[in-house]
Amino acid sequence: MDFNELSIRIASATVYRGVFDAPVVSQLCRYVELHAAGAQEKELAAAAAAVFSAALHFNRSADVCSAVISAAETDENPVSRALAFGEELSPQERTAALFDLETLTAAAHISPAKGELPAGAPVWTSEDSGVLKDAAAFFDYLKGYYAKNGYGIASRYSAFKYDGKLIPAVNTDSIRLSSFKNYDAERAVVRENTEAFVRGLPAQNVLLYGDRGTGKSATIHALLNEYGQMGLRMIEIAKKNLSGLPRLIELLSQYPNRFIIYIDDLSLTGDEAVLSDLKAVLEGSLEKRPDNILVYATSNRRHLVKEKASVQLSQETSDADAREEMLSLSDRFGLTVTFFNPNLKVYHEIVAFLAKENSLDIDEQTLFAAADRFAIRRGVRSPRTAQQFIEYAVGRTHLGLAL
Repeated sequence: MDFNELSIRIASATVYRGVFDAPVVSQLCRYVELHAAGAQEKELAAAAAAVFSAALHFNRSADVCSAVISAAETDENPVSRALAFGEELSPQERTAALFDLETLTAAAHISPAKGELPAGAPVWTSEDSGVLKDAAAFFDYLKGYYAKNGYGIASRYSAFKYDGKLIPAVNTDSIRLSSFKNYDAERAVVRENTEAFVRGLPAQNVLLYGDRGTGKSATIHALLNEYGQMGLRMIEIAKKNLSGLPRLIELLSQYPNRFIIYIDDLSLTGDEAVLSDLKAVLEGSLEKRPDNILVYATSNRRHLVKEKASVQLSQETSDADAREEMLSLSDRFGLTVTFFNPNLKVYHEIVAFLAKENSLDIDEQTLFAAADRFAIRRGVRSPRTAQQFIEYAVGRTHLGLAL
């Protein structure tokens, strides 16, 4: 395929139009267009350098094939969405998709002619593993990818923050459920509910309530590592952004993945609009919440609303009505799991477990005495305190200092 024909095909793209706008692919297209227009050597050399630079920024490699494949994997279009949901394509959709994929395979395999660039100038490569052999092979690969991972941004990342749009969280906590000591019964309830959810079975919204530092948030973080490979995705939304919940629900309903919307340290201050939005998402809206979405929240308050909110609500209604308003929100969580601070025996068990996990070789009497002093200084005896103490102890012992 010559440069002129390839340039015309690029301009004619439809289904995978977004792929041609991806950084590496757009630079390839620019190079093709300049060739088709008969550009001067200097312009072609600059365009070739831009392709190499974009590939290097993409994955620290000169390979453009991986960038083309990645852009197609995450492109959101009618074909990728239909294939992700296991739907049949119309003849027109399939024809249009194959046309674009044939164009992309051709673009991925172009390279500068000998003598086109200065001696020693870096040149991109096309390290094709067979995916880009032809349009049919590319289509079959993408069909399998969408079926397994979904499509778009949700196929590539498992954790996000939401601030009007989905923002991938790439540096997530690697903690697993096996990393915890104690609270086994509490975590079993959450784990079993989550497993039912990812398997497409009926599951409940969950409120993890209890003392600070008892591992409520860490439990939710661990679920992502346990079930991410089964299609679970997690979206963290800050309390200040709760008014955007309806839009977020609408957005997530367009993907086949299973999503947990995670709200940390949930408490409300009487904002009626936010309260109504949250209640509607949990239950109570005329429009049913999509089956692929649950809400998991943590809170130090059993009924979620701060005391001052109770006063504010009471100014407009009776105390009983205010209490009912608070309870109507917390009751919409089908499961409430409580995490309370451990007694001294359990605290010592957690300390001993973490010490072993961190290869901290200290006799138990010395270890527990130091852990107790640390907890007294912190003012609380909790799993978080135990973790902080172990980090403190590891640092001290490696420096040769006493606890």
